[in-house]
Amino acid sequence: MEPLPLTLTQPLGRHPRLGPPSPPPCAKQEAQALHPAPKMGPLIPLTPSEPHEAGSPIAR
Repeated sequence: MEPLPLTLTQPLGRHPRLGPPSPPPCAKQEAQALHPAPKMGPLIPLTPSEPHEAGSPIAR
């Protein structure tokens, strides 16, 4: 009964809170399986870069 709550609380509490710092392989695998596009995809890096670059010259 002790190892059950400990194992469930550690991975669950460490993933959303201390995921990348402690379990890098687990956090990366879960992130890709849960949101491969929004998390590790060209949507996040392209979103801030595209609007900034295209917004700057277009707005000005």
